[in-house]
Amino acid sequence: MSLNVKKLTPQELYELIGKLIEEIKLRKYSYQTGKAYISVVKRFLKSEKTPAEACEIDLNIENSWEDLIREAIYHQTKLTMFISDEANA
Repeated sequence: MSLNVKKLTPQELYELIGKLIEEIKLRKYSYQTGKAYISVVKRFLKSEKTPAEACEIDLNIENSWEDLIREAIYHQTKLTMFISDEANA
């Protein structure tokens, strides 16, 4: 499923954040972690960028599996560190 943020109404954006809050509560994340996730998602939705653009991910990688796996691990680590920084802010 592809999500086109530019075409969502304010009500749809509000509902998306509501679903995120519900999911955070169901998973019993800490208050600070939930706050960081919500902050990141709100910033992303306001930016109207694609997820790759928002995370500054260069999708022009070599075609080997090794390169693909290396890129995935790198960006997962980068995203984890970013969310951790948000939680500590």
